[in-house]
Amino acid sequence: MRKRDGKAIERRIKPSPFYHAMCTTPLENRIDDVEDKASDDPLWGARYQITCKGCGNKGWIATRMRCTKCGRETYWGWFPKE
Repeated sequence: MRKRDGKAIERRIKPSPFYHAMCTTPLENRIDDVEDKASDDPLWGARYQITCKGCGNKGWIATRMRCTKCGRETYWGWFPKE
């Protein structure tokens, strides 16, 4: 209990309606799954590590990708909303 001006202050926290939700999968397994999916991302870890030398922005990066079967090219990444 905290005190202010020598008097005890009682704090009450209203529980979230999700507090009693049941989790059927152990948290560690869910974290491992998210890490696996993220590491499959070809730009994993690069998004905020690269700074544009033109405008100084971070996070708006894309890379050119090519289908190794048909040769079609496209860009994959993060683009600002127009």
